Amino acid sequence: MPGGCSPMRRPAGVHNLAPCDCIKGRERGDHRASQKGFSLAEIVLAIGLVALVLVSLLGLLPLGSKLNQASAEETRALNILTCLEADLRNARSANSRFGLPLPYVVDAAGKTTFNPLLFSPPLSTGALSTKGLQEDETPVTGTSVSGHYQVSVIYTTIPAPGNLLPVEARLIVNWPPLNTTAVQDLVSKSLGHVESFVTFPAP
Repeated sequence: MPGGCSPMRRPAGVHNLAPCDCIKGRERGDHRASQKGFSLAEIVLAIGLVALVLVSLLGLLPLGSKLNQASAEETRALNILTCLEADLRNARSANSRFGLPLPYVVDAAGKTTFNPLLFSPPLSTGALSTKGLQEDETPVTGTSVSGHYQVSVIYTTIPAPGNLLPVEARLIVNWPPLNTTAVQDLVSKSLGHVESFVTFPAP
């Protein structure tokens, strides 16, 4: 056949013949074409996508570290808040662990009564009593508010002497300490805070 393979005569009794050389040549060429590598544009595009993903992941690292630190600070503040409430309920302690006025004290006769400091001189409702805490959660000495945390108690309800109504208070733990007498500043101007409202039943 012109331009092609000459037909092969099949011998008698032979059913399968090998392909002709021209068919083998075309198959080898097709096989080499199928092994062609990536183009330069494809490689550059792939590198660009990988770089974009890496830059995005690196940008999330500072945010994750900041959130982790904030979570640790809040956990410690919650523990301090629990200790503060327990301290204020411990009327038999000679002094508050955090140096804040207790709602109740035990008098010389062993009777639990309202803390005279709430009435003499009278502690006005809503007044702020606050103290700074060191890194080890011990109170800062002196009158300056400094340290790592700040604990505050605001007595929102102070019954008259002899009244059986409970004492109500708002407890706040914030960080860092702020030298202020405004309760709202402890919440709005600090990096973080936790708080609770507690009731101390009359003895």
